Amino acid sequence: WTGCKTTRMVWKSQPDVLKSSNPYFNVELSFHCDEDGCTGFNLFLENKSNKDLEIDWSRTFYLSQRKESGGFVFEGIILQDKNLRKPSEVVVAHGVLSRRITPETLVNTDLGWRYRNMGPGDHGILLTVKVDGREINERLNLNLLGMVMEETTGFDFQDSRKVAR
Repeated sequence: WTGCKTTRMVWKSQPDVLKSSNPYFNVELSFHCDEDGCTGFNLFLENKSNKDLEIDWSRTFYLSQRKESGGFVFEGIILQDKNLRKPSEVVVAHGVLSRRITPETLVNTDLGWRYRNMGPGDHGILLTVKVDGREINERLNLNLLGMVMEETTGFDFQDSRKVAR
């Protein structure tokens, strides 16, 4: 096999994935980006408890520069209802939730769903979870650094059955 080095531009954040834990759940947050920019977050929540958890989406907020800046939209939210109260979401005991969420403030609905990009700086989520009648707030912030050049190594594997003679 032979190796070659290539470079590409990628979006970087500090940290790449933010992890937090409490007695009830583990949570991970990372940016959702493509080559054009970052338009939202990847949220992963693991329920560690023996009780169901409830994510209160109407009390979960986007943090821009560490300040509350509206809520989130995600798959299942009807376009014209994006500003209405969102239903809570249950994560069953020992269950997991994985969801891509986009700040409402980054959605342009003039011509359908169009997303604006987050600029460099602090972005995050104030996650509100209810368990056994108790409200738990987790504040998670990531720092979007911008685009950086990343070097990668690619490998070309030759079919070992084809031997040159």
